[in-house]
Amino acid sequence: MSRDDFRKFVRNAASGVASGCSGLSEEHLLFACLDDDECSDNIMAITVDIANGIIHPDLAERLRRCKLIALPKGEDDLRPIALCETLVKLAAKLAVLHDRRP
Repeated sequence: MSRDDFRKFVRNAASGVASGCSGLSEEHLLFACLDDDECSDNIMAITVDIANGIIHPDLAERLRRCKLIALPKGEDDLRPIALCETLVKLAAKLAVLHDRRP
């Protein structure tokens, strides 16, 4: 994937959704990638490594953590929502995009 393709990918992923445990959002990554080639290349490398499972087990454990919140569902019920880590969500989207290509 080229740097420009990755920037386009991050731009499309930035949707204003809540961040994960680290507080990092897609918008943070987008702003970091836009004007800094080295930063963009490093974020792309990390994202690809996560998608390919090439990360240290301790880091993998930390990245799998989610922030759980409960939203009202109807009048008497709650809906559990898991806010996953942004880099993991981005890596998952990247993996799906890669699998869809012919």
